[in-house]
Amino acid sequence: MQDVRRAAALVASVAAAAIAPACGSDGAGSGLDAALGYMPKDAPLVFTISTDLEGERYEAARDLLEKIPFSDRFTAELERGLKEEGLSYEDDVRPLLGEELVIAAPTPEALTRETFVGAWQVQDKDKLVELIEDEGPVKEVGESEGAKLYESSDTFYAIEDDVVVFSDSREEVEAALGRADGENTLNTGTLEESLGELPEDPLVRVTGDLRRLLATPAAAQARRVKWVAALETFGVTADVTDAGVQLDYAVTTDSEALTDEDLPLAAGEEPPKVVVREGEAASAIRDISQFIRFAENAGEAADPEGFAEYEREKEKLEKDLGIDLDREVIDQLSGELSSTQSFPAKFAVRAELRDPEAFEATLARFADGLPRAQKRRGEPPVVIEKPKGGERLYALVEPDRSAARRGGKRKQPTRIVFGVVDEVFVAAQDPKTAGELAAATPTEIEGVEGAAVTTLDAGAFAEQVIAAMGSEGEGGSPLEGLAAGLVTRSLGDATSSLEADTSGLRGSFRLEIK
Repeated sequence: MQDVRRAAALVASVAAAAIAPACGSDGAGSGLDAALGYMPKDAPLVFTISTDLEGERYEAARDLLEKIPFSDRFTAELERGLKEEGLSYEDDVRPLLGEELVIAAPTPEALTRETFVGAWQVQDKDKLVELIEDEGPVKEVGESEGAKLYESSDTFYAIEDDVVVFSDSREEVEAALGRADGENTLNTGTLEESLGELPEDPLVRVTGDLRRLLATPAAAQARRVKWVAALETFGVTADVTDAGVQLDYAVTTDSEALTDEDLPLAAGEEPPKVVVREGEAASAIRDISQFIRFAENAGEAADPEGFAEYEREKEKLEKDLGIDLDREVIDQLSGELSSTQSFPAKFAVRAELRDPEAFEATLARFADGLPRAQKRRGEPPVVIEKPKGGERLYALVEPDRSAARRGGKRKQPTRIVFGVVDEVFVAAQDPKTAGELAAATPTEIEGVEGAAVTTLDAGAFAEQVIAAMGSEGEGGSPLEGLAAGLVTRSLGDATSSLEADTSGLRGSFRLEIK
């Protein structure tokens, strides 16, 4: 992993330079194809990292960091990392920058061994040679494809024209030189094809060929799942805009091999609505029954014996409860399910129902049958409190038995209330929250698509985490707490979404910086 460590040091150097307002670099050229030409077309994992500090992405990164308190400390730490590596930005790093650095696992076996190979077209070949020689004792260890091979500090290098190829494996360096510019190597067109409609020219790209990973014997069981067998490529991009940071990702599948029923999520662009509560993360999924059925079908395909045992237990549970779980529970959950979560463990769930009246009858049988199911399994029974009078909520109560066994202080019983209120199913840790969730009007999140979405006020949520750590004595000094609080106030909304169809999955994550 020495090669990856050294590459990471160079990338840290780029980042340090990028956020220093006075720094810049020569513009990028067309060196991506030159570096990609050393990688196989079907590499299972490929990273590309921009080093064009003159580009608009790095300019946006500099502008963004200026919004965050104490970002100068971050800059100083990165610059200190340069010095620890014995590097000077102006003298050692800047002369190299401009083109994209490429790092790849060329084969599934190399990925398993964590053996990577890198390639980078640099602007100043002489400076590159000087840096390699400064890293430690350098010795020439041979020649391959007309290029001299060097070893320094457990890393092997080859310099071909103005491209450096490096790895902690001599065999991988020689293999990269042997396939350079061949018919089955990566190029910009192939890379962009694997990324599909993801943003162009990001700071970081990650892509790979899932077909090659799935062709290994270790993946034989997973290939039994129809959707998994249809997987082709994946791509991830990480970027910075004037508004914040964003992560986009996609997985492609063979659309001719699949139907909508084979997907892990309900198909289509229409996003579900969420219940937004101040200081809490809000999530929603459209038709969770699709995911449940996918999980069952996947389990049956991948592990028939294990699934058969699951089915036997499921049948026993249905007999104990007097409920057909597929028809009376899963089929009911074909609408939208939304949830809220605050730190560390407070949650609430709201689910639309196909037939609310029928589901109320199902809950009544569940309350009667749960003690029988627990007794059969030899589990300590929990207490089910049924609604009284005009109440609509059940309560599931589990006392803290562990404290009694230890002779310690007994905690409050774990309590979850649930029921059908205003024709929706709700579950929460207290009746007030459950009632508020039932009465709430779910709202749309702007700019998202797909069956699964999440949103939260990242700053408010981070403050909850800091407060909880402080109450447990893990929050550091008051000054550190103040600094952390100032940073969290610069965080805005975080949103994510995931969309599915027979051609693949597409998702995104956005974090606003105020």
